[in-house]
Amino acid sequence: MNDISNILGEFDSVLRKYNRTNYDRLEMPLPADKVESTMYAWRVKNDEFRQLFLWKNGNDPRKDSERCELHDYGSFLSMEYIIEIRERKHKWSGDFIPIGMDDEGQALLFNNEPGKDYGKIHLYSVPEFYIERPISIFDSIGTMLRTYTEAYKQGLFVLDEEINFIDIEDGYEGFGESMNPNSQYWRR
Repeated sequence: MNDISNILGEFDSVLRKYNRTNYDRLEMPLPADKVESTMYAWRVKNDEFRQLFLWKNGNDPRKDSERCELHDYGSFLSMEYIIEIRERKHKWSGDFIPIGMDDEGQALLFNNEPGKDYGKIHLYSVPEFYIERPISIFDSIGTMLRTYTEAYKQGLFVLDEEINFIDIEDGYEGFGESMNPNSQYWRR
Protein backbone atom coordinates (compact mmCIF):
# COMPACT_ATOMS: atom_id res chain seq x y z
CA MET A 1 0.00 0.00 0.00
CA ASN A 2 1.18 3.52 -0.73
CA ASP A 3 1.23 6.35 1.79
CA ILE A 4 -2.17 7.80 0.82
CA SER A 5 -3.76 4.34 1.10
CA ASN A 6 -2.42 4.04 4.65
CA ILE A 7 -3.60 7.55 5.50
CA LEU A 8 -7.09 6.83 4.13
CA GLY A 9 -7.22 3.52 6.00
CA GLU A 10 -6.43 5.24 9.30
CA PHE A 11 -8.88 8.07 8.58
CA ASP A 12 -11.57 5.50 7.77
CA SER A 13 -10.98 3.71 11.10
CA VAL A 14 -11.04 6.96 13.06
CA LEU A 15 -14.30 8.10 11.43
CA ARG A 16 -15.94 4.75 12.16
CA LYS A 17 -14.86 5.05 15.80
CA TYR A 18 -15.56 8.74 16.50
CA ASN A 19 -18.16 9.77 13.91
CA ARG A 20 -20.00 6.67 12.68
CA THR A 21 -23.28 8.52 12.02
CA ASN A 22 -21.71 10.76 9.41
CA TYR A 23 -19.33 8.12 8.11
CA ASP A 24 -22.40 6.08 7.15
CA ARG A 25 -23.69 9.05 5.10
CA LEU A 26 -20.74 8.85 2.72
CA GLU A 27 -21.46 7.26 -0.64
CA MET A 28 -19.70 4.10 -1.75
CA PRO A 29 -16.52 4.51 -3.83
CA LEU A 30 -16.86 5.24 -7.51
CA PRO A 31 -15.63 2.72 -10.09
CA ALA A 32 -12.04 3.43 -11.09
CA ASP A 33 -13.00 4.16 -14.73
CA LYS A 34 -15.47 6.88 -13.60
CA VAL A 35 -12.83 8.49 -11.37
CA GLU A 36 -10.22 8.31 -14.16
CA SER A 37 -12.51 9.76 -16.84
CA THR A 38 -13.58 12.64 -14.62
CA MET A 39 -9.99 13.39 -13.63
CA TYR A 40 -9.02 13.34 -17.30
CA ALA A 41 -11.82 15.79 -18.14
CA TRP A 42 -10.68 18.10 -15.32
CA ARG A 43 -6.97 17.62 -16.17
CA VAL A 44 -6.19 16.39 -12.64
CA LYS A 45 -2.99 14.36 -12.32
CA ASN A 46 -2.85 13.75 -8.59
CA ASP A 47 -2.90 10.30 -7.00
CA GLU A 48 -4.22 11.59 -3.67
CA PHE A 49 -7.24 13.09 -5.45
CA ARG A 50 -7.82 9.76 -7.22
CA GLN A 51 -7.50 7.73 -4.03
CA LEU A 52 -9.93 9.99 -2.13
CA PHE A 53 -12.74 9.11 -4.55
CA LEU A 54 -11.72 5.47 -4.75
CA TRP A 55 -12.07 5.38 -0.93
CA LYS A 56 -15.53 7.01 -0.73
CA ASN A 57 -17.57 9.17 -3.08
CA GLY A 58 -18.20 11.83 -0.47
CA ASN A 59 -21.69 13.08 0.31
CA ASP A 60 -24.33 14.57 -1.96
CA PRO A 61 -26.47 17.01 0.04
CA ARG A 62 -29.17 16.84 -2.65
CA LYS A 63 -29.75 13.17 -1.72
CA ASP A 64 -29.30 13.42 2.05
CA SER A 65 -31.76 15.43 4.14
CA GLU A 66 -29.37 15.38 7.12
CA ARG A 67 -26.20 17.45 7.21
CA CYS A 68 -23.04 15.33 6.91
CA GLU A 69 -20.45 16.69 9.32
CA LEU A 70 -16.99 15.10 9.08
CA HIS A 71 -14.65 18.02 9.76
CA ASP A 72 -14.53 21.75 10.42
CA TYR A 73 -15.84 22.55 6.94
CA GLY A 74 -18.68 20.05 6.63
CA SER A 75 -18.10 16.99 4.51
CA PHE A 76 -16.37 15.75 1.41
CA LEU A 77 -18.53 16.10 -1.68
CA SER A 78 -19.60 13.44 -4.15
CA MET A 79 -18.10 13.70 -7.61
CA GLU A 80 -21.58 14.17 -9.11
CA TYR A 81 -22.25 17.12 -6.80
CA ILE A 82 -18.84 18.62 -7.63
CA ILE A 83 -19.73 18.46 -11.32
CA GLU A 84 -22.91 20.45 -10.60
CA ILE A 85 -21.07 23.00 -8.45
CA ARG A 86 -18.42 23.53 -11.12
CA GLU A 87 -21.15 24.42 -13.63
CA ARG A 88 -22.24 27.36 -11.47
CA LYS A 89 -20.47 30.69 -11.37
CA HIS A 90 -18.15 31.12 -8.38
CA LYS A 91 -15.68 33.66 -7.14
CA TRP A 92 -12.84 31.14 -7.35
CA SER A 93 -11.07 30.24 -10.59
CA GLY A 94 -11.79 27.13 -12.62
CA ASP A 95 -8.46 25.68 -11.51
CA PHE A 96 -9.95 25.11 -8.06
CA ILE A 97 -12.05 21.98 -7.62
CA PRO A 98 -14.37 21.92 -4.59
CA ILE A 99 -13.91 18.70 -2.60
CA GLY A 100 -15.63 19.77 0.62
CA MET A 101 -18.27 22.26 1.66
CA ASP A 102 -20.37 23.19 4.65
CA ASP A 103 -23.90 24.62 4.99
CA GLU A 104 -22.59 28.20 4.94
CA GLY A 105 -20.91 27.88 1.55
CA GLN A 106 -17.38 27.65 2.88
CA ALA A 107 -15.47 25.36 0.55
CA LEU A 108 -12.33 23.24 0.59
CA LEU A 109 -10.81 23.55 -2.88
CA PHE A 110 -8.23 21.31 -4.52
CA ASN A 111 -5.74 23.55 -6.35
CA ASN A 112 -5.34 22.11 -9.84
CA GLU A 113 -3.31 25.01 -11.20
CA PRO A 114 0.24 24.02 -12.20
CA GLY A 115 2.81 25.72 -9.99
CA LYS A 116 4.05 25.82 -6.43
CA ASP A 117 0.58 25.48 -4.88
CA TYR A 118 -0.54 22.57 -7.06
CA GLY A 119 -2.27 19.91 -4.95
CA LYS A 120 -2.73 22.14 -1.91
CA ILE A 121 -6.18 22.47 -0.39
CA HIS A 122 -7.46 26.04 -0.24
CA LEU A 123 -10.27 27.45 1.86
CA TYR A 124 -12.86 29.75 0.36
CA SER A 125 -14.58 31.43 3.27
CA VAL A 126 -16.04 34.89 2.91
CA PRO A 127 -17.93 34.50 6.23
CA GLU A 128 -14.71 33.73 8.11
CA PHE A 129 -12.21 36.03 6.42
CA TYR A 130 -14.25 38.65 4.62
CA ILE A 131 -12.08 37.99 1.59
CA GLU A 132 -13.03 36.75 -1.82
CA ARG A 133 -10.06 34.62 -2.79
CA PRO A 134 -9.09 31.19 -1.56
CA ILE A 135 -6.23 30.77 0.90
CA SER A 136 -4.14 27.60 1.34
CA ILE A 137 -5.16 25.62 4.44
CA PHE A 138 -3.69 22.14 3.90
CA ASP A 139 -0.42 21.25 2.17
CA SER A 140 -2.07 18.32 0.36
CA ILE A 141 -5.02 15.94 0.54
CA GLY A 142 -2.79 13.60 2.56
CA THR A 143 -1.91 16.24 5.16
CA MET A 144 -5.57 17.29 5.34
CA LEU A 145 -6.57 13.71 6.13
CA ARG A 146 -3.72 13.29 8.65
CA THR A 147 -4.71 16.58 10.30
CA TYR A 148 -8.32 15.45 10.62
CA THR A 149 -7.32 11.97 11.82
CA GLU A 150 -5.11 13.36 14.56
CA ALA A 151 -7.71 15.99 15.53
CA TYR A 152 -10.19 13.20 16.24
CA LYS A 153 -7.64 11.06 18.08
CA GLN A 154 -6.48 13.94 20.27
CA GLY A 155 -10.05 15.00 21.11
CA LEU A 156 -9.82 18.26 19.15
CA PHE A 157 -12.81 17.27 16.98
CA VAL A 158 -15.78 16.15 19.04
CA LEU A 159 -19.11 15.27 17.45
CA ASP A 160 -22.10 16.81 19.25
CA GLU A 161 -24.58 14.08 18.32
CA GLU A 162 -27.64 16.08 19.41
CA ILE A 163 -27.14 18.66 16.70
CA ASN A 164 -24.77 16.67 14.44
CA PHE A 165 -22.04 19.28 14.59
CA ILE A 166 -18.26 19.05 15.07
CA ASP A 167 -17.11 21.00 18.12
CA ILE A 168 -13.55 22.20 17.62
CA GLU A 169 -11.57 22.27 20.84
CA ASP A 170 -8.78 24.64 21.85
CA GLY A 171 -5.44 23.68 20.41
CA TYR A 172 -6.60 22.82 16.90
CA GLU A 173 -5.13 25.97 15.34
CA GLY A 174 -1.59 25.34 16.59
CA PHE A 175 -1.90 21.68 15.78
CA GLY A 176 -3.10 22.41 12.24
CA GLU A 177 -0.22 24.79 11.65
CA SER A 178 2.37 22.21 12.71
CA MET A 179 0.84 19.65 10.31
CA ASN A 180 0.63 22.13 7.39
CA PRO A 181 3.66 24.44 7.57
CA ASN A 182 3.37 25.53 3.92
CA SER A 183 -0.20 26.79 4.10
CA GLN A 184 -1.19 30.42 4.78
CA TYR A 185 -4.43 29.87 6.76
CA TRP A 186 -2.68 28.96 10.01
CA ARG A 187 -0.43 32.06 9.89
CA ARG A 188 -3.22 34.62 9.46
